[in-house]
Amino acid sequence: MLSIVSIFIGLILLIFVSLSLHVKELAQPLLFADLKCIMYGKFLYVPLVAMYNWFIASVAIERALVACSSNYGLHDSRCRSIIASIVIIIICSLSSLPGVFTVRQNQSAELRPVQCMNFTPLGYILFRTVTRIHVFAFYLLYIIMNIVVLGHLFRHRRRFVDADSLPTQVYLILRKHRDFFIPYLVQTLSQLPSTIMDFIMTCSMAYTSLAARLAIVFVILQTLPFIITFYLYIYLSPVYWTEFLHSSPIGKCLMKMKKKTRTAFHYKTIKDNNLSEMRY
Repeated sequence: MLSIVSIFIGLILLIFVSLSLHVKELAQPLLFADLKCIMYGKFLYVPLVAMYNWFIASVAIERALVACSSNYGLHDSRCRSIIASIVIIIICSLSSLPGVFTVRQNQSAELRPVQCMNFTPLGYILFRTVTRIHVFAFYLLYIIMNIVVLGHLFRHRRRFVDADSLPTQVYLILRKHRDFFIPYLVQTLSQLPSTIMDFIMTCSMAYTSLAARLAIVFVILQTLPFIITFYLYIYLSPVYWTEFLHSSPIGKCLMKMKKKTRTAFHYKTIKDNNLSEMRY
């Protein structure tokens, strides 16, 4: 689900950012403004980002349970994961309801491009509250899970290797378990600048060239984790990567291609060796 959601988010960002750069050349720019409001501003992109964040938090919780509890394993039934995914999808989809019932309708045609986010006072409070919960609760939960896993691994390592210093042990743990810690670092570096900018932005700053350039850079940074989601959460983990190769149709196809390539290379090597022996 995480990879599927990230693909949709990447496509939406790519489409609307590309069209926004050429909005004056479009035949119906107001129709584009309405479409951007519906898909990007309210009902599709925002819930998808919330789903993406909470799916990542679910992965962190799962790995923390696997690392710290003997009652959980990576090869347990997927029933818990399916139920959690359904709950996340339902809750995140309902989070767009403030954009349906709490928007002012008596707007002039000149304000049509910004009417999308023109909430009533109650709607604005609900929108900001829900958005902050999806952003900051996800960060807080992921940080807590990282601390829990890091502490567990540190205590486990101290039982067997106590001669190394604390920084050395922490470095070795982070290096060995990079599949758990690197995604959080990438998420922080890519999404945090845009989040900070949203909270400090004022009307006087919004129309400056510096703000426009920073917005473009931050959008590119936001897109980065969605592009490399598979690398972050599947390839970096030896367990998940092995499960992907042996369970998914794409993984099985890659394994067959690798096997055929290795067999062909082996036969070619034997053939070349036989030709070399015949010459001499």
